[in-house]
Amino acid sequence: LEQQGLRPPGTNPLQGISRFKPLQFEKKVAIVTRWYKAVLAYEGMSPQERAIIYLLGSGLRASEAGGVRMEHLKLGRHRLEVLGKNKRWRLVVLQSWTVDALDQYLQARRHSASPWLFPARRGPTHHGGPILRHSVYKIVRAVTGRVFPRPDQKHIRQHIHPHGFRHYFTTMALTEHHVQPAIVMATNGWRDTAMLARYTSVDQETLEAAMVEEIDRL
Repeated sequence: LEQQGLRPPGTNPLQGISRFKPLQFEKKVAIVTRWYKAVLAYEGMSPQERAIIYLLGSGLRASEAGGVRMEHLKLGRHRLEVLGKNKRWRLVVLQSWTVDALDQYLQARRHSASPWLFPARRGPTHHGGPILRHSVYKIVRAVTGRVFPRPDQKHIRQHIHPHGFRHYFTTMALTEHHVQPAIVMATNGWRDTAMLARYTSVDQETLEAAMVEEIDRL
């Protein structure tokens, strides 16, 4: 209208407003499963490190793994009750090696009376509570740094993070162990089946090896 002389110059009420842009949804994460396998198989972890990383490898988020209460852990039954997003409870069935890792960790901290599985050190911001998410990140970074210490492995260290283990768990459960999708969804606390595709990723090297193996069977 200004260009046509139908309103005074400089009176455009939309001046400075950016053009509409479509929402950019998070891209699907592509993990390299063999890197996560190497971390899970690393023998140089402390009991606490192994317990936390194995819980991440069971599909738990970083905040969920750090915030487990003792009363919700049933090692004898391989069960763990997890309070996830939106304050929803879910049941996680633990694998035998995760149970063994947790049992070894509990033996190491048997003198602690804390109600939390991983109690934080007392300080000005911690009063007997659990470790926080950033502490879980530090543990994953520390272990990953020992598994992949070389300078040329920096990209691997940057690739591996706590939430990646959740992608790893979903991918392995569906593609290698052929767990029913409904069970994977229940374990991860999902209600939308679209999450299965978002969290399932096979890197190119693994995909090519699987293709060769399947073709050889023909």
